[in-house]
Formats: sequence, C-alpha cells, structure tokens
Amino acid sequence: MMNEFIFLENNYFPKYFQLYKSIKENIRDWCDDKRLRRVAVLVSIVVGPFILEMCFIWFIPTIKLLYFLLWNLCLLLITYCWLALIIIISAILEKNKIFPKYAEKFESIMDSLDRWTGNSKFKF
Repeated sequence: MMNEFIFLENNYFPKYFQLYKSIKENIRDWCDDKRLRRVAVLVSIVVGPFILEMCFIWFIPTIKLLYFLLWNLCLLLITYCWLALIIIISAILEKNKIFPKYAEKFESIMDSLDRWTGNSKFKF
C-alpha cells in the first residue's frame, strides 16, 4: 500500500497505473455484477460434483496402482537384485565411511562371492 501510494503520488509509471486502475475497476464491476455471480454459482453447482466424482473415479485408483507398482518393484529388487543392492550399499558405506564395520562385513561378503564365482568384476 505504501509503495503504491508513493508511486501514485509521484506519478512514476503513469501507463502502468492507468492499466492497474482499469483492472481494479473491472474486478470491482465483476464482483458487483449479479449475472456473473449467477453464472459462477451455476457453473460451480454443475461442474463441482463432476470434478469430485472424477477425483474418486480416477485419482484414488491411480494412486493405488502407483503404490502397487512401486511395492512390486521393491519386492522385485529385493528378490532378484540382492547382489546389486549389496554392491550399491557397500559402495555407499565405503564412500561415506559412516559404518566402517559394516563396510568391512560387506567387503568380506564380496570377497567370498568373488572366491565362489571366480570372478573379479566386483570392484569398489
């Protein structure tokens, strides 16, 4: 309010304030217009329940489907990609040096896996 008063008093931006005043008057006219109010109420009465129904029809099942897919993805990763998860977790633990004992345990697991498979591709 203070900035608006200073700008108006000193007439810094005359075109801007003419536009601002006209928009303000248009908004006041729209608020006072009974026909616009009736149309807004009618539209909200007609469209509101439809939007609410569409939320219940589409939004909730979509969220349930998304939750189901993410849960199955987690189960799939835990079931079939446990080796990759061990590698990722051990790399994170080793890089951050948060839990050195756990990192040593994971390294020993990786060493034993390396010995069992005869494969030296598991690097940290």
